[in-house]
Amino acid sequence: MAARPELPRAGSGWWQVLLLVLLGVAVYGRVGGFDYSRTDDFGYVLLNGHVRNGLGLESLRWAFGTLQMSNWHPLTWISHMADVSLFGLAPGPRHIVNAAFHVMNSLLLWRLAARLLRDANAALLVAALFLVHPLHVESVAWIAERKDVLCAFFFLLACLAQLDYSARRTRGVWLRVQCFGVLALLSKPMAVTLPLVLVLLDLWPSLRPGQGSGRLGIGLLRGYAAVIPDKLPLFLAATGVAALTVLAQSHAIAPIEQVSVMERLSNVPVALATYLRDLVLPLGLAAFYPFRVPDLLREVLPSLLLVGGIAVACWRLRMKYPWMFWGWMWFLVTIAPVSGLVQAGSQSHADRYMYLPSIGLLLWAGVVFAGVRQHQARYARVLGCVLVVFHALLGWIQVGYWRDPAMIYGRVLDVSGEHYTVSVGLAAYCLERGATAEAYRHALRAIELAPGQAEVYATLGFVALQTQDWALAEKSYRTAIGISPDDAASINNFGLALEKQGRLPEATGAFRRALELDPAMPGFSRNLNRVNGADP
Repeated sequence: MAARPELPRAGSGWWQVLLLVLLGVAVYGRVGGFDYSRTDDFGYVLLNGHVRNGLGLESLRWAFGTLQMSNWHPLTWISHMADVSLFGLAPGPRHIVNAAFHVMNSLLLWRLAARLLRDANAALLVAALFLVHPLHVESVAWIAERKDVLCAFFFLLACLAQLDYSARRTRGVWLRVQCFGVLALLSKPMAVTLPLVLVLLDLWPSLRPGQGSGRLGIGLLRGYAAVIPDKLPLFLAATGVAALTVLAQSHAIAPIEQVSVMERLSNVPVALATYLRDLVLPLGLAAFYPFRVPDLLREVLPSLLLVGGIAVACWRLRMKYPWMFWGWMWFLVTIAPVSGLVQAGSQSHADRYMYLPSIGLLLWAGVVFAGVRQHQARYARVLGCVLVVFHALLGWIQVGYWRDPAMIYGRVLDVSGEHYTVSVGLAAYCLERGATAEAYRHALRAIELAPGQAEVYATLGFVALQTQDWALAEKSYRTAIGISPDDAASINNFGLALEKQGRLPEATGAFRRALELDPAMPGFSRNLNRVNGADP
């Protein structure tokens, strides 16, 4: 096994650390004044009784046993509960915590890149691009995406621990790798790729730029097969988390009748090519990109040529530039769970999916920077600064689009056009602002766009409740419950519509059912007590 990479001397990188922190403040300093985005924030915080109760034994038990929000990620739930215990329900502190995790992740990446490249300045370029890149704004400025930054934090700690274990194979270091790996898996299922990434890290020392003897061949791969047993516990844990995720997302995965296998396959190269384009030129980014079947000639074939061409080039140049193949494999391995082959949700791709996969490709920039000859170093530093400033400006602009739902959904309309989720979000936001006529218009438009979705009828029902149109509220929630019979919030609101019409026995049944589905939501028990005469 190759010798342990040299690290920058203690204290020698303080200015790089300070620069990264200042860059983070410059790009994300405004988020403390931002609102909830509403999308998914309701399910993760605002309408989640267990989270609203803060940290507690019952809440912790629920966090490890629930598949709510189509995921099994107990550590993410616990972090949201900790926010409630520390800050209440104010959105600002939550945004700041997300941004703080993102800065810490950039610092961890700086250390990881410094050990891989043996060049602190090249590592600084990698970390700075990761920190300011507009593709990562969604993971940071969206409260519901705490799982992204939290998972990446432990993911990168596991990678650093793996480098330690490659140099010093002691049980204590091995346990550190397993511990951080499990914490990453408990934060977000996307960490199922971590064991394969750790294998890539074992492979890196023989491929290090400037090593000269580095070669990527079958013999080398067989030699590194010996280190796979060390990762078997994480492979087993990842398999379990993957199974739980498939179970949790079974209702969100589009059926074959809705999105055929060929349609899913055709979207994969288009999504990968889009990620590559946006990594280089991140323009026209938004919070949502609706899924649609891509055009074969104008989208699928050019995307296949781009992605396939890069893959072929990385393979053919693996002997001369083995780090290219390594970085490409990092990208492909980590993007695989969200590549779109299994269509979950109604998006074609998402910026947040590039949070970890971008690292493999950003390391390419670090390798090139580290390999620049001495007399060209000045030009390389200028170009690196230009790249960072360019992406920082775009990142700062992109952060502004996450200020409140009006900005978020307005940006989606500009970039992606109409979709029922946008109309649902705008209806709720208009209602909060007292614009009931606009709220009705958006709710009705959502039904026109997606008449088979429970969410659109629940939205119209909520608008009707606020305007005291009890009959319309009852009708809307009855339809929503018919589509999604276990939605506790819709059942509770259906009970409210019945209560307001004096139909107390029916309302009692609805409140009791809502309480069975979500016993931690305090409003549900108050409603039940009220109709039973126990609460005024």
